[in-house]
Amino acid sequence: MSSSLSYHSHLMEFLSDPQLAAAYLEDVLQDNEGEPRLLGLALNQVAEALGASRLSPIEIKHHQQQLELLLQCQGSDVLIELEQWLKVLGLELSITSLEINSENQKNSSTFNSTLIEKTPIYSS
Repeated sequence: MSSSLSYHSHLMEFLSDPQLAAAYLEDVLQDNEGEPRLLGLALNQVAEALGASRLSPIEIKHHQQQLELLLQCQGSDVLIELEQWLKVLGLELSITSLEINSENQKNSSTFNSTLIEKTPIYSS
């Protein structure tokens, strides 16, 4: 049996840190131009990782079901609902200027490299 963690286990461990989870979501938003399917996947992954220390397994599942409904909504209510959804996980929405984002993109490549270096390609 391999001593390496599976990709999913490693990702859950990585995302259990709220700061890294926030950076992961920010990176998904920036690199995928808000691709709804990828954003939904990333939000579900963060819910699973951060929810483990804040919610029961049933509450995590319910929270993920709420996300599915939220992502089908339209209009400004989506932002309000997403903000509430994130608060349960200890996260919040924020808006920054493009100038600040340019500085963060330099750090983003470091974040991606760290994730890739620490993530096994496959597990046995």
